[in-house]
Amino acid sequence: GKMILMSSPYVVGGGVFISTPFWGDVRQLFDSQTYSGFSAKWTRNMDKIIYEKVSHDWHGGEIVIIDTLGINELRITNDNVDDRYPVLSNTFDMIVWSSRVKITVMKIDGTGRKTLDYGQYPSWSPESDFIVYSNANNDFTKEVLWRINIDGSDKTQLTF
Repeated sequence: GKMILMSSPYVVGGGVFISTPFWGDVRQLFDSQTYSGFSAKWTRNMDKIIYEKVSHDWHGGEIVIIDTLGINELRITNDNVDDRYPVLSNTFDMIVWSSRVKITVMKIDGTGRKTLDYGQYPSWSPESDFIVYSNANNDFTKEVLWRINIDGSDKTQLTF
C-alpha cells in the first residue's frame, strides 16, 4: 500500500494516524479523546476505518466503522462488553473480533452473529474461509495458535 494506518493510545494525544511508508508525512486522523481508535484497520477501498471505540457513553469497547473524515460513523456492536481486535474478512463482507475473550464472527450488516471459541487476536485466512487466533492449549499451560472454520467446525491447534 501507499499509506500506513496505525493507532496509538499514548503518543501525541493518541488516536489514529496515517503515514507514508517511510514516515515522511504523518498526520493524526482522530485523537484518542474523540475516537480512541484501538486496533484500527482500513476497509477495502481505504475510505473507511474499522476499530474498537471506547466511550464514556457505554461500558467496554464497541466495534465501529467510520469514514476517514470522521463524519459518518456506524456502530457495529452494541452489547456493552469488551469487543476487541476487529478484522474485516478479505472479501469485506464479514467481521471477526474477540468479544469477552471469545472469537465472534458476523456479517458486516450485523446479521449472522456467531461465537466460535474462546480466544483473541483473530486473523482471516486469505480466502476468508477460516480464522487463526490465540488461545490457551488444552491443558491451559501456555498460549498457542488455533484454526477454526467460520461455521465453528474443524477446530485445530496449530502451534504446541
